[in-house]
Amino acid sequence: MEETAALLPPKRKGALHWTLVFGAAITVQIAFGAYGVLVKKFAAANNHGAKALIFSMYRDMFCFPVLLLAASLIEIPLVRPKTWKEFLLFAFLGLTGMFGNQLFYILGVYLTTADIASIFQPSIPVFTSLIAIISRTEPLPPINKLRGWLKIGGILAAVGGAILMITKKLTDSKGSQEKSLVAGMVCLLVNCMCMGVYVVIQKRTIFAADGFASHWKHSPVTVTAWCYGFGSLWMVLASLVYIFKGTPKVYYDFSPIVFIPLLYAVFISSALAYGLITFTNMHLSPSVVTAFWPGQVFVAVIMAWLVLKEKLSAVEYVGGALIVLGLVLVVSSNMMEEKEAERNQQQYQIQHSTGRASLDHSLQGKSTPGEP
Repeated sequence: MEETAALLPPKRKGALHWTLVFGAAITVQIAFGAYGVLVKKFAAANNHGAKALIFSMYRDMFCFPVLLLAASLIEIPLVRPKTWKEFLLFAFLGLTGMFGNQLFYILGVYLTTADIASIFQPSIPVFTSLIAIISRTEPLPPINKLRGWLKIGGILAAVGGAILMITKKLTDSKGSQEKSLVAGMVCLLVNCMCMGVYVVIQKRTIFAADGFASHWKHSPVTVTAWCYGFGSLWMVLASLVYIFKGTPKVYYDFSPIVFIPLLYAVFISSALAYGLITFTNMHLSPSVVTAFWPGQVFVAVIMAWLVLKEKLSAVEYVGGALIVLGLVLVVSSNMMEEKEAERNQQQYQIQHSTGRASLDHSLQGKSTPGEP
């Protein structure tokens, strides 16, 4: 009876539960979409802005204690790195997921526009799949199945959309403006690639059953906190270049208005958003959570039009649509793969249960040969 009950579908959750879950997923995308606009409006202005590296450094330095405090309240006891392998792991995660990802995103916002920066963000899951395939974390997409072609098509669509947007800026811009825009888009591509590497390394070392740091998978907020801690360390080390150049005033010589996006980054787009991502990951599959990512594009485009008076060209809309299409195709492929794995697991459980019941019946018959 216990085995049969284990095979029954779980009890359905109520409408209020799913309203909270999907509301949290939408709130995350609103928080991310507004972040680029605030950075462009208050931090990137030439007359009172902060250097991209300095802004990123302060963001990580302030986020680290906030997330560590949240982790100490949510995930008890608080876990900390103990072995040299774990220190190296978090140093690398901080280098890619925090230092590289955030610094190049801020540089991309500074050099391009807030809406272009947000349009590139849905390509992160696509590049993550590509990096996972190259690093053999995931197998090659099976070309004999629909999900294989969906993943291949999604990767090609996202890459094609990014190339289309860069090419458009190359043809429309001249001189220093052209160099600035192209450099900004390259920074955004590096931003997406760094985040992809960060996710893949986490998956291989922490969230894989055979990962050497798999005991951390039950403390996702703590993992994020330590990544921010090591990321801030990389930021501080990189910022020493201003000391060597004899310009230490960049650490403090900016308008107080810069604290608006900085506080938003610490408490909304980092602490709140990552907390809600952790909450949604507990109730939804990673593919469904990722499917909400295009929402930040629409938030950013609308806010950039209202606040910054920025507008995209028709070609840039097409490029953005290709990136979003690539995400949709890759997410669809991942969802099909998850459903296929669930069916295989259910079949295995049924076969195992049936085989065990037959064995028990056979043993019972042999143990009572004298009964009529």
